[in-house]
Amino acid sequence: MPNGMRTGISMNKASQWRLELAQRVGAVYTSHTKVSTVILAGSTARNMSDRHSDIEIDIFWHEPPTDDDRRSTIANAGGEIVGYWPFEDDEWSEVVTFGGLKADTSSFLVETMDRYLAEVVDQAKPDIDMQLLIAAVQHSIVLGESDLELLHAWQDKANTYPDALVEAMVKDALSENPRSYARCALAERGDVLYLHDLLVRTAKRLMMALCGLNRIYPVRHTRKPVQRGLATRRSRRDPRQPFESVGTGWHTEPPGLFPSLPHPSRYHRILHNPERLIAQPALSVLHGTTGMGKADHSKPLPVD
Repeated sequence: MPNGMRTGISMNKASQWRLELAQRVGAVYTSHTKVSTVILAGSTARNMSDRHSDIEIDIFWHEPPTDDDRRSTIANAGGEIVGYWPFEDDEWSEVVTFGGLKADTSSFLVETMDRYLAEVVDQAKPDIDMQLLIAAVQHSIVLGESDLELLHAWQDKANTYPDALVEAMVKDALSENPRSYARCALAERGDVLYLHDLLVRTAKRLMMALCGLNRIYPVRHTRKPVQRGLATRRSRRDPRQPFESVGTGWHTEPPGLFPSLPHPSRYHRILHNPERLIAQPALSVLHGTTGMGKADHSKPLPVD
């Protein structure tokens, strides 16, 4: 059963009615002759919607949509355009409301998705923006009369997360932060705002390293990441399997990663040696030893 069908899956109430709305919108889009595939992404596709959630709809076109293509399709779907942007960074995007519900609609060419998968999977390019779209496709719900064969091919390609990409993600995430030189001064001076900004940036880099180690693509707007952990990749062949936390032992935030403001030396230890938060086999990537191996994620490494 394809990843996008979700037949038999029980959805929470907030996700269910948003899915039904998205299905109606998707049917209008796929009736357009230039449209290949339409997917629902984001929290609703992951059955994580709450009363604050919007919907995210991605449209893949055979050829570039004109302004009339975009505006008329939205109007035919009963939407009202709130924000409208021209083509930029491989994407046409709008903010639309459907009966008061906000929707982010993004349009891409089919060839753009093909290129992203080739660069990330085949060439091991650690580009986060490309991976966000790949993750959206990987965990999507298909809408309307989409090209299922194409969607399945994309998902299968995304599921082949190569060793070279693991290595590239870890190296890129743990490369030197040009702002880290100021960490000690910020801590000793009590410059809480800038210090915490640096800590957040460091935490994001560590999370990207963990994504690479666990062979998952980062996702946008993940709700309650501490309680739920990282969403694992799923094969499209078993859509009834619920999302689970990856087997890293990181079901809560790593101990000491976000400490209350104690002694400056604690910040120094975290920021000066972020590798200590990463399982030992991953360090072979940084230190040039051969073989990736598999990390023992039975428990997180201590900070202190």
